[in-house]
Amino acid sequence: MDTDTESPGKDSRAGTDLTGDDRSGHSATDEGVESAAAEPAIAISGRQAVVGIYLVAVVLAAGFGFALALTIDAGNVAAFGPITFQISPLNLAVYGAVSVGVGLGAFVGLAALVASRHS
Repeated sequence: MDTDTESPGKDSRAGTDLTGDDRSGHSATDEGVESAAAEPAIAISGRQAVVGIYLVAVVLAAGFGFALALTIDAGNVAAFGPITFQISPLNLAVYGAVSVGVGLGAFVGLAALVASRHS
């Protein structure tokens, strides 16, 4: 049996943090809090976001290709379809950028085509 009784003026939620309950004496509209929320967010379109992600992926592929070529023995040969070439940091960087650019570009282009037909 619980023998705890509450006083009429006492808050029984002393340890609970409630929304809007600021025990520090500052309100949510104090200077500093309101000004941070009033800053406009950067607005970009979906197309800009996709193009940005596409470019980042192509640049990363080029960077990884360059780094990979530094670890591979010279004299190895790589192929991009019917085209073969000696592996060097520059060649493998171009290979990575082109292969990801073509593959991802085809996928994004196909998705854009399907989306434009169903919108």
